[in-house]
Amino acid sequence: MVQLLFLAIAVLIGYVATGPHSGVGAEIKPIVQSHVFSIAAWELHTFTTEQIPGLFHSRDTSDVQAVVRYFKNAEQERALESQMSMAAAGGPGSVPQTQKELKALRQEQEAARRTVEAVIEKQIRDTLSEQGIYSPFFNLRFSFPPVDFILAMPPQNLVISPRDRIEAINETLLNPDTSLQTAEQIESEIEQLNLSALVTDIGGLGATLPTFVAEDMDLKYTLSTAVHEWLHQYLAFKPLGFLYVLNEVGIKQSQDVDDINETLADIVGNEIGNMVYDKYYRQYENSPSGGEGGTGGQPSFDFNAEMRTIRKQVDLLLSEGKIDEAEQYMDTMRVYLANHGYYIRKLNQAYFAFYGTYADQPTSINPIGAEMKQLRTESVTLKQFLDRASSLTSRQALQQAAGT
Repeated sequence: MVQLLFLAIAVLIGYVATGPHSGVGAEIKPIVQSHVFSIAAWELHTFTTEQIPGLFHSRDTSDVQAVVRYFKNAEQERALESQMSMAAAGGPGSVPQTQKELKALRQEQEAARRTVEAVIEKQIRDTLSEQGIYSPFFNLRFSFPPVDFILAMPPQNLVISPRDRIEAINETLLNPDTSLQTAEQIESEIEQLNLSALVTDIGGLGATLPTFVAEDMDLKYTLSTAVHEWLHQYLAFKPLGFLYVLNEVGIKQSQDVDDINETLADIVGNEIGNMVYDKYYRQYENSPSGGEGGTGGQPSFDFNAEMRTIRKQVDLLLSEGKIDEAEQYMDTMRVYLANHGYYIRKLNQAYFAFYGTYADQPTSINPIGAEMKQLRTESVTLKQFLDRASSLTSRQALQQAAGT
């Protein structure tokens, strides 16, 4: 019953959060309407195929090994996909044989998926409870909203920004299977309206029940993203998250509220995700180092620092009205980043508008990131931090709470 109630709420929130919600909506509708992701249709399909069967079939929520196998198989799946691409291009290996292996592995993964989701959901729920985080309602000690996610490819996100500044004035969810060719055609048509556009993958989506978590990520990312998306649903019943919903509906607009909300979900998601990983999965690591990037004694390329430098220069050029120069600079830096192993398909105003919303990320120069981290440092527990941050309604309130 609780899930049915929350499903109705999620559909309502998701419906208003997925369509155009700005003045450019009418202009872009003819361009994107045949590709827009339908929350309602997806919820109906998923509820009948995922939720109802789950009510009648208990799942083993203690099988940690099932999760470990699933993510090891996911690595093997990616390796086989790469091997098949090489074979198709005339490299070593047999395409039919690799296809056969890949098909068998995908069938095994699909058979294990629901169990893996259930195991991780319980681990997250238990870890939240250990931190005193149960529900947004007066600290009542029952779990709500339900921790419920599906490992699948989320919709793609169309982000639109003006060319003369970095600001997400419109975001629209597109079908997950939108091809690169279609995405680039959509971008091109929108750019003819003197706007900056980007169709980008997203790691998860909290506007649905179950929430989406991208199926092609590693275990650490999956854990933190599952918590992150759950947090968005939790926060919808708190002042900060309620204002975020109003932003999505278009009733009230505040970029600061969006930035605080996303940054809060990032911080809490990473902390809880790390707790789950340390408790259940750290022992299964193949090597002592789980990080990425350069190795050895030589200094590695600092992607974070480079992105902040690029963002500052773009902001400067745009503030001086040098739009063409800013766009030429971003394209040059995109090539520069690729030469150092960081491939970004399109680096433009819309890119920074989307990724800059996460104020603790390298693409953002927003001081909200530092202020939120300061508030976390000053909070004795994660629960205290969540309570304090979720009650915020403005940047000024955050500054006062963080003492900045």
